[in-house]
Amino acid sequence: MKTIIIFINSLTYVKNWIDPLYPFLSKKDINIIIFHMHSLRFGDQPVSEPSIKYQSYDIGKIKIRKVILLFENLRPDAVIFFHFKSFADYMVLRITKLLNIRSIYLQHGIFCSKVFNFVTVSIVSSLKRYFFHFRQFVQFIFIKSVNIVSELNLVIRYFFNNNLKGTKYDHAILYSKYNLDYIQENFCFNEDQVKYSGFPAVQFQDQLTSTINLSKKEKRILFLQEKMIPAHTSISYDQEHKYFRTVINISVKYNFKITMRLHPRVDHEFYNKMLSDDEVNVDNHTSLYDQILSADIIIGNMSTALFAAVINKKPIITIFYPGFKPLTDIFDKIAIKAPNYNSLEKIFQSPDKWAEKLNIYDDFIDKYIGGNNTYEYQAQTILDLI
Repeated sequence: MKTIIIFINSLTYVKNWIDPLYPFLSKKDINIIIFHMHSLRFGDQPVSEPSIKYQSYDIGKIKIRKVILLFENLRPDAVIFFHFKSFADYMVLRITKLLNIRSIYLQHGIFCSKVFNFVTVSIVSSLKRYFFHFRQFVQFIFIKSVNIVSELNLVIRYFFNNNLKGTKYDHAILYSKYNLDYIQENFCFNEDQVKYSGFPAVQFQDQLTSTINLSKKEKRILFLQEKMIPAHTSISYDQEHKYFRTVINISVKYNFKITMRLHPRVDHEFYNKMLSDDEVNVDNHTSLYDQILSADIIIGNMSTALFAAVINKKPIITIFYPGFKPLTDIFDKIAIKAPNYNSLEKIFQSPDKWAEKLNIYDDFIDKYIGGNNTYEYQAQTILDLI
């Protein structure tokens, strides 16, 4: 049996990123172990239990020698990363280099203008995190087998110049060639170091061609919440609710049945209570893919969830939070843009124009999404590397 360690910043990522891969990896006798830093990011804040139980270790606050000892005892065949611009990922990557363990970066989202920026949710939480990161880095550079000058040089280039060439991942699994072009200047991967799996929308290939027959002739909207607070905008929760309510009321006015799917990394209990009196069905239990299949049109911002809508040739409306500045413009050409609520009404008044955008979806898929859009294929790509 082979062992892989999947490193994530917090346990909130398990359900959407790791659980779908689990069936395909486990049946090939792959033992999955999760390393995370949940306590460092969220303290004692609870997290929903993953649907599948994994052996996991919180390495956020422990000494780097103990982390290295864990790696040595577990003897993984590979470590999989979902991020590359995180000091936590950098430290774990340096350990894989020290111990000669294969490292694999697995793309999980859209590359945008801030992909090489460090994310700062708040100054206090960032200072707290970086205190522990800095402490672990100092511990690392004083390990006997580490060249202190070389490590300082690497971290300076990484932190200040976005130069990841000196300590790049052994392999990258990306959606498409475009995504390699986006990061290649900073990584300089060789051709044989990169594999393409496409954006995984469903688990199995036959699901990509499935259809849903609705017994009722209803007009349906799927409203995909984007996580905005506090990382992406300064609006209050009351302003956010006003934004939700306006979109919902306009949709209902034009006789749409509207379903909202909450972002996986927000407090679902809080938002369910917030929206309890609004005319919307909040549903995160139904498969996202099935929700997209049953919808006539999708409202979103810039989430990869819109990729599944594109694959299924569903028209997309983008309407952003007040004051929100999009991090990427990749949806500009294919989305029906609603810069304000009046324009949203005009869109609903002209459904015959929705199909105009669908003619350019194929080029978008080739460039950004790639093919073989299943977790089964992505898991097989991982297996081919290990």
